[in-house]
Amino acid sequence: MVHCPRAWCTARGRWPVVVKPTGSAGTDGVRICATAGEVREAAAAVLGAENIFGAPNTTVLVEGFLAGQEYMVNTVSADGWHRVLEVWRTVKRRQEGANVYDYFELTDPLDDGGARVVTAARAVLDALGFRWGPAHLELIDAPGGAELVEVSPRFHGGIDLSATTAALGTNQVVDTVRALIGPDRYRAAHPPVAPVRAACSSVILLCPRTGVLTREPDWDALRHLKTFHSGKSRIALGQRVRRTFDMFTSAGNVYLVGEPEEVLADREVARRWAEEELAAAIS
Repeated sequence: MVHCPRAWCTARGRWPVVVKPTGSAGTDGVRICATAGEVREAAAAVLGAENIFGAPNTTVLVEGFLAGQEYMVNTVSADGWHRVLEVWRTVKRRQEGANVYDYFELTDPLDDGGARVVTAARAVLDALGFRWGPAHLELIDAPGGAELVEVSPRFHGGIDLSATTAALGTNQVVDTVRALIGPDRYRAAHPPVAPVRAACSSVILLCPRTGVLTREPDWDALRHLKTFHSGKSRIALGQRVRRTFDMFTSAGNVYLVGEPEEVLADREVARRWAEEELAAAIS
């Protein structure tokens, strides 16, 4: 099994490629590989492990790496009419051999990048026959045009709905209920793209080192940020933590909502907090 993806990559002759499980989430097991040897190693690691849902990985997916800005798009459909609720720009950093999420920011769906992925998202939904309910899409704004990474008829998992409500005045769950209860009224009452009322960013708290959390980090330093909206911790005192290599090995995240320049400033404070304060709490 492990020889198949390596042979495909060698025959393809274009690098890098992405190796990942076929049934997981949150960048679990995702690796970017530049050589056939790295592909073999990454594929063997995937096939020898369980995914985040506790099921054994029996297959591995190898695909070409798409260069460009990545976006996540959340929509609601009412009898084939698609409303775009959120366009999130994702920023990643290279760490532990993987591209890990650094932060997400809600972006204007009518700017150049947003408009391109919105057009592509609508085309995907129409092509696949999505007519009712929520959808979550991930796309790359590539040099040759927007490229689809994945699409699913589901809500955006793990998102703080109160943060999107604060930034948009609604959220994907509320809009789905409205669309299903009264589709004609829903289409008439709402624009096809939800306007962004406030800046919103989700900052992933990346563990900067492997070790044991020997003291509580100063969480209040984050809670006291001017644009702090909510936060979630994945670590506890005395726990052994690993340097982040996917979403599930992060220390948690914070949502920031407010004026754009204030969210930007607080986001950089939160990122430095993880690099300095969190690092100091791990021995």
